[in-house]
Amino acid sequence: MTLADLSAWIRVALKWALLASIAIVILWIGWVVITGVSSSIFRPRGVDAGFGVMDPPIFTKALTPFKSKSFTNESDLPKASSKIDVYKFLTNEKLTEEQKDDLALFFGLRKGNKSQKDGLTTWKESRESTSLKLTTSNSHFTYIRDTSRDTNLFKSKNTLDKNAALKKTQEIFKELGIGLKDKNIDTSNPVLTYFNFSSSGKKKSAEKSANAVEIQFYRKVGKILGNGDAPIRLILAEKGRILEMDFYFSPLNPESAPYPIITSLQAWKKVKSGKSFSEHKQEFNSVRITQISLVYWESKFYQPFFQPVWMFVGIGETKTGDKQFQTFVPAVSSEYLSLDQEEESSHQPPPVAPN
Repeated sequence: MTLADLSAWIRVALKWALLASIAIVILWIGWVVITGVSSSIFRPRGVDAGFGVMDPPIFTKALTPFKSKSFTNESDLPKASSKIDVYKFLTNEKLTEEQKDDLALFFGLRKGNKSQKDGLTTWKESRESTSLKLTTSNSHFTYIRDTSRDTNLFKSKNTLDKNAALKKTQEIFKELGIGLKDKNIDTSNPVLTYFNFSSSGKKKSAEKSANAVEIQFYRKVGKILGNGDAPIRLILAEKGRILEMDFYFSPLNPESAPYPIITSLQAWKKVKSGKSFSEHKQEFNSVRITQISLVYWESKFYQPFFQPVWMFVGIGETKTGDKQFQTFVPAVSSEYLSLDQEEESSHQPPPVAPN
């Protein structure tokens, strides 16, 4: 090989080496880009069962085991994903003393009627039972107006349809500084219930004979609705006057963890074996299930996790007539729930939020 041939060979080798290096760099850049994009698109929202073994939903303590002598299911058994996201509740920012007094002033209560004890701030009118109670640790509050002698209310008629009620609640939220954007609250589909207030109390009534309307706002995460205690609830009278208001809302940590859940058939078997929970304490002679759905459980009592439950709706037969009911079964697979707590008596008082 002559010197010229060697020089030409070296030039060709260097050319191919340079091309190979460029190709490697391009492939590496492409791998980095593809990995980054795919991880952002397909990244799982959390580790499976990432919260470990959890406490069961608080209704296992707050409600009563559901019982009937016979059961009939008239509903389809719905299918659901094998895993459903569980979320951890976060705590609202604590209100300053000035913000607390502004809240009381909004409801017409005076600063001088404030008392504080065991993490609860209370404003109460001295000559009536109108009150506002605020839990310091999580900024939840409950307002109740004394209507026992409100003759104007007794004579009035409800003037709020769904659209008018929604408009009024938006005005109230704005005045209170309650923003619902990005809070998973289903603001377009509140649950409306009509009431008639009289000197003997309040009773559910038809819309035409009502003098007040209750508006309950629940969460909606993905396609799954919340149930239980509405995180935001109001009762409004004529012209949107507030008779009652509950604010139990706490934000959710967006980092969820998927958990395996039981099927609707497995949940139905638990209902029949007395392992579901309901507000109805009496045993039914027979029950007919008319609706089964998967929901998230909300509670006014402290619970660390926002988790799915199976809800059964139906009609129960008693000696005094038929009654509608709801009964609930924890949806998360039992190996991920602390069974010792799930099996405790439901007659124990529910836990309070930590200070």
